[in-house]
Amino acid sequence: MQGRYFGVDQLGSLGVIPVGQVVGAFLIQASGVRFEYSVAAAGLLLSGVFFILSKDMRSMRYAGPGAARG
Repeated sequence: MQGRYFGVDQLGSLGVIPVGQVVGAFLIQASGVRFEYSVAAAGLLLSGVFFILSKDMRSMRYAGPGAARG
């Protein structure tokens, strides 16, 4: 499950980079750099809260190198 999560996370992260650059450029042009940083901070806060509240993400644990062997 952890491998699938990281695969989807990386794919999504790489997929939205161009969109973020274009949207960021328009926001900077329209409202300035300070507003753009505020929007970015709000987005980071929201995504962090989402992952903190996700039960599946909180239950992921590392059991050690010998845990996979039966």
